[in-house]
Amino acid sequence: MIDLNITLLIQLVNFIIALVGINYLLVRPIRRIVKQRRELAAGLLQDAENFTANAKEKLESYEAALARAREEASKEREREKAEAHRREGEILSAAQAQAASFLQETRETTRAAIEEAMQELSRRIPALAAEAAANLSRAGSSSGRGGHNNKVGR
Repeated sequence: MIDLNITLLIQLVNFIIALVGINYLLVRPIRRIVKQRRELAAGLLQDAENFTANAKEKLESYEAALARAREEASKEREREKAEAHRREGEILSAAQAQAASFLQETRETTRAAIEEAMQELSRRIPALAAEAAANLSRAGSSSGRGGHNNKVGR
């Protein structure tokens, strides 16, 4: 049977002293280390969440800036296209005007040359007619009669 004597009391005191010693030497430091690790893990998790949120903000800002840049580039490209079409129209209009002017000038020069040639011919018609008549009369007198020139018929 169990004797309830002083040894039980000594064993109980030894047990309590061992518990206090173990608590002081092992349990408290382990709890403190576990608490520090939990706080560190929570801090690291918070840092990771902040980093993720910051990266997401920067990515959204970058995408917005990229979209704005693309839109501005598209508008600039359209402006340049419109300017090129306008310049093309101006160049074509100038070329057409120059061609029309050249054509008109050529027509006038040709018309003046034709008129000059017609006037020259009109002035020379009496002389040419007289020369032709003289040639005919000579031809008629050399053949004798009938006024036929055998060379003309051939």
